[in-house]
Amino acid sequence: MSRVSDSIGLPRFDECRFPATASIPYRLRSASGESIAKASELPPELISQLKAWVDSPTGTLCLTGNVGCGKSYSAAAMYRAICERRNLPTHIAQWMSCQNAKVVMHYGAQPTGHFEIARNMRFIVLDDLFCVDERRTDQEWQAVIMARYEDPRKVTLITTNLSPKEMWNRGLKRVASRIQAEHNVIEFPDIDLRLEGSL
Repeated sequence: MSRVSDSIGLPRFDECRFPATASIPYRLRSASGESIAKASELPPELISQLKAWVDSPTGTLCLTGNVGCGKSYSAAAMYRAICERRNLPTHIAQWMSCQNAKVVMHYGAQPTGHFEIARNMRFIVLDDLFCVDERRTDQEWQAVIMARYEDPRKVTLITTNLSPKEMWNRGLKRVASRIQAEHNVIEFPDIDLRLEGSL
């Protein structure tokens, strides 16, 4: 497998047997840039912000908003576009549902594998981060995100129902402070696109 570096740090692979897009959940497989653009309820400036990050994905971007507002769907479309443009394989990029760690803990195990993958992957989507009020995993996820902030080569896309203020109130002060200080949060409008049939 040959690799070519691009201008933003994420590698581009010329050959790939296991594309990273395979990790997108089935319910989000139809997401694409075209389908997001057709969601007329999303403000044009928000769509422009999402597209700009896809063109130059660096650091950490947090998509926040209520259930059904299009965060995960938008993230899936962004992830697909970034991975397909660079032909990224699964050992470079992954989609991770943070609900999985919660399920593992429910059965009495420690989801150390989830945290280790999230910490080391070059490009990762952390979908539904902090979606369940689970104090045991909150601090683990916070440590993962802060570790990723320290490595400029790593790219992170987060979706969460919590605003930075709500993160702060829940004790996730380091993440909330960093997200606000670097102005890398996009707030989605308070609408349910699923109920309206747009997504």
